[in-house]
Amino acid sequence: MSHLVKGSLALGTAGTAAGGFYLGKELLGEKESKTIRQYLSDSGFQLISDLKEGEKEQWTEEFKSDKSKIKQLLGTSEDEDAKGGELLKGWCEARLKQGYSETNKDLDGVKNYCVMRTVASQLLRAGKKVLNPEDTNNTKWEATYNKRKSTTTLSPKSQIAGLTGSWSDSQDTKNNDLPIIKSWCKSKTSGLFLAKDKDSVYTPVENWCTEDGAQVNQAQ
Repeated sequence: MSHLVKGSLALGTAGTAAGGFYLGKELLGEKESKTIRQYLSDSGFQLISDLKEGEKEQWTEEFKSDKSKIKQLLGTSEDEDAKGGELLKGWCEARLKQGYSETNKDLDGVKNYCVMRTVASQLLRAGKKVLNPEDTNNTKWEATYNKRKSTTTLSPKSQIAGLTGSWSDSQDTKNNDLPIIKSWCKSKTSGLFLAKDKDSVYTPVENWCTEDGAQVNQAQ
């Protein structure tokens, strides 16, 4: 084998090794530099800060949802919801830029207060008891259902996709209605809580899909 060929092979081998080292270093660097934001996104979380509309209202509602603990987390005495939401937003933005580590002391706080949550999570945080759609004992479902029958303006049957007729109909449709309501509640409670849809989604779900709904009267 000529010296020229040997030299070329040597250079090729060295180049491959150097390339492998460089690539390994890049991959290692990427792993080391992953931010909390990247970690949450990769884990399937949706960040409040990624909302395209209604972000300000979302931060306000997030602050309101667990005000005492969030104030303690932020080290603030701010009690006004909108201002508290702005403080929470700033806190989250700063933490999301940090490098990810399982031992990061703020990671739990970020997971609790910087990401989107379900309607069920929002209800539970508000102390509401969400009805179980799989429950075959309909006693609690019927209590809420009967209350909705008495609040016809607040909760017309048209709020629930699939329900037909109106409360003024003389025929008892409870046995047909409850499976439809349960299915609707299951779908809605598993969806994301959006502050901009609070009146159109969250409040009706609270009225129809919780034990507490049995105590909700016409005027709210």
